[in-house]
Order: sequence, then C-alpha cells, then structure tokens
Amino acid sequence: MDHMDVSASETVEPGSRVKRLRLATAAAHDQLDRRVMAGQPFADLERYALFLQVQYRFHAIVDPLYRDGALGHVLPDLDGRRRLALIERDILDVTGLIPGEPKKWLEPI
Repeated sequence: MDHMDVSASETVEPGSRVKRLRLATAAAHDQLDRRVMAGQPFADLERYALFLQVQYRFHAIVDPLYRDGALGHVLPDLDGRRRLALIERDILDVTGLIPGEPKKWLEPI
C-alpha cells in the first residue's frame, strides 16, 4: 500500500530553508519510511493502532516545538503543520480510547 506524502502538497520556494532541510534529511526520512512500511502498519486495524501509538508518542514529545515562536520564524507555517490532534482523533476512532487518559499509552511498547 502506498503512503501519502503530506509534503508534496506544500509549496516551497526554490532555495528556501524548508527545501534545504528536506534535502538534507531526505535519506534519513526515506530509511525511516522503509522501516515503518516494512512493519505493514496499514495491514489491519491492530497494526494501525500500534502505528498510531508510535505516532502519538512522537508527536506528543515534539508538539511543543511546533508552537515555538522562535522556530516559527525559521520554518514558515510551523504551527499549521502540527499533527497531534489529528492522530488523537484517529486513535479515538480506531481504539475508542482518548490518548493520555489510560496510562497504557505511556507504557513502553
């Protein structure tokens, strides 16, 4: 199954910081994407729920960075790129649990 490239819909000016950052991290992102997709996170609801748990943990940690005013000056529309609320809604839809309520979301995987 193919995955959706969220960045493909974004307009980036040639030579911009965003473009340079993307180019500098492309190999690491490609490697990470291959590892994630090897786990077949979309094969069934159980695997998708595990995938969402990993995504939630990551985004819960980095979410404050998206609201950092200093970073917002360097990376345009940083606050608009937040994904935590979307992941929370997916988790609720798939599991019926609201992340953070039961402590099981914070337990080691």
